[in-house]
Amino acid sequence: MTRSKIPGKPPRLQDVAELAGVSLGAASRILRGDCAKFSEGTSERVAAAGVEPGKQRFTHWQDGRTLVSVDRSTQREKYGAPYITIHRADIHEVLLDVA
Repeated sequence: MTRSKIPGKPPRLQDVAELAGVSLGAASRILRGDCAKFSEGTSERVAAAGVEPGKQRFTHWQDGRTLVSVDRSTQREKYGAPYITIHRADIHEVLLDVA
């Protein structure tokens, strides 16, 4: 598990990038889907570690009512990259494994 440089705080993307031996920019590009400079295997591992939702709902914190519903089913076609929801620990693991 990646450790933060600040005790009691979760690791930052910069911490993971340093441990993985890649630049912060490289780690950020992978997360944004700008993977032209990276192997297809790396971007596919990132996608496989996350979830590509077809729809996203934003709900009110008190009563749970839907505030906004967003269709994410056309993200790949529209932007040329998937919309991926991924847990921080999972992306850290992928970046460290490919380093």
